[in-house]
Amino acid sequence: MKTLIIGAKGFLGRYFHKRFKEMIGTHYQKEEPFELLDLKDPKIEFPLDGYRYALFAGGMSNPGRCEVDPEESYAVNVEGTLKLSKWLLKNGIQPILISTGYVFDGVKGGYLETDPTAPPNIYGLHKAILEKKAPSECLILRAAKLYGLEKGDGTLLDEMAAKLSMGETVLAAKDQVLSPLSIDDFIQAIVELQKVGASGIYHVGGKKTSRYHLACKLAEEMRVDQSFVQPVSLDAIPGNFKRAKKTDFCSEKLKAATGFVPTQTEAHCKLFAAKYFSAELVTADE
Repeated sequence: MKTLIIGAKGFLGRYFHKRFKEMIGTHYQKEEPFELLDLKDPKIEFPLDGYRYALFAGGMSNPGRCEVDPEESYAVNVEGTLKLSKWLLKNGIQPILISTGYVFDGVKGGYLETDPTAPPNIYGLHKAILEKKAPSECLILRAAKLYGLEKGDGTLLDEMAAKLSMGETVLAAKDQVLSPLSIDDFIQAIVELQKVGASGIYHVGGKKTSRYHLACKLAEEMRVDQSFVQPVSLDAIPGNFKRAKKTDFCSEKLKAATGFVPTQTEAHCKLFAAKYFSAELVTADE
């Protein structure tokens, strides 16, 4: 299933393009081997013969940046995305739009696709607006906290594993509840939904956990003293935008439609322990 990758240099786009190298990828600046496409003023000036899908992996995905420049965020994440989505549909290509758990206020947790939205920040607000305005033929995926599986990639598990391996303290929010998911599983979920011709909103997340519990599990697998994991409140984490505390999803709709069940994050903790493993136990006295 040929899929145009819009934003092929970002986290999701890079991994998707790595798996499907033969597919066209775009970037907002002209750069080989990508085609030029800027979501602020989207124009398709390259052939898309045989393409049935377009994955919107680009845009402004940093909540802090959206808070600083809400006008650009709206222009990219809402206006430009909608304009291009409508053009794609007219040309027989289904848009796959990426949304976020930040469309919810994070009070309840365990969110279903049908729960009312109440975004706590600009990034979530613009994604909620996009969801409401997007044509019904679009496939919209609310992505959980995504992480990579490569040592040194700086994402959720790697960041914690790197600190633990060096005997550094990991600050982990005890009141932040997530449904973390590997980028590989997220891409597979996209493929499975393409196979069944899905449209509408789907939650794509893993098993519910807190960031603190996840850090403790990783420390256990790495044989690192858990005193190196320091529980904190999410409110104590600095930032220029409000963070939702409970963004865990119920992904049963995805499972019912495709049968897809992601790998549990605990298994990936074992994977990172193997990548960073030290034969000696790191203790608080060292």
